[in-house]
Amino acid sequence: MLLLLVVLLLVGLVKTDNGLDISNDMCDSFTQDTWNCLSKIHNFTIIEGIRGGHGITPNISTCVSQAWSAGFKHVDLYIWMCPNCTDNVPASNLIGQLVNQVGLQNFGMIWLDLEVCDDDPGCWGGAESNLAYIKDMVSAAQAAGAKLGIYSTPYEWDHLGLTGLGVQEFANLPLWYANPDGDNKQGPNLYGLFGRKTGQVPGYAYTAANKDANITWEDRTLFDY
Repeated sequence: MLLLLVVLLLVGLVKTDNGLDISNDMCDSFTQDTWNCLSKIHNFTIIEGIRGGHGITPNISTCVSQAWSAGFKHVDLYIWMCPNCTDNVPASNLIGQLVNQVGLQNFGMIWLDLEVCDDDPGCWGGAESNLAYIKDMVSAAQAAGAKLGIYSTPYEWDHLGLTGLGVQEFANLPLWYANPDGDNKQGPNLYGLFGRKTGQVPGYAYTAANKDANITWEDRTLFDY
């Protein structure tokens, strides 16, 4: 899972934050020192709380607590679920368990990660059933008392068969999307970081030491430089 530069589009207001999308694998491997290091250059994190048939991230409560302790200003959760994933129906079961486990007071909001399954085309169904399941997720999160947003893109929305369907009930929910073409800021755009070598983002003024480091970014090399 990539570290993503995220952009939040809020209703009536455009607000950008540099933040980190933390997968359940990363959450399980991070220590307090890892979070402390990340907080020096980021102020916002969204942590994976549910991954389909794998269920709730095992160490999610610890991960959330460590992020706050490191000084992150915002800590949210995101969940990826699908109607044909094991134990994902009804959606209220896992979502309710996640909220109870982490505690409403310990996260800002839940983002519904609406994406197709690249390795399993059967995890979603037809357009109408997909829409019904998303409505169930929205209702479940709201019934649990959580604030809610949606992560998706036009590509994902279309491939779920939802383009053109009446989804006015989602219009008041904020949208989070990964920004692959975002501008470089104090540091380079982090989209596509893992698998990339140091000093490779076009348009960013790297030092000679960074260009010559020849490090390929992945979990084990993230803090080598």
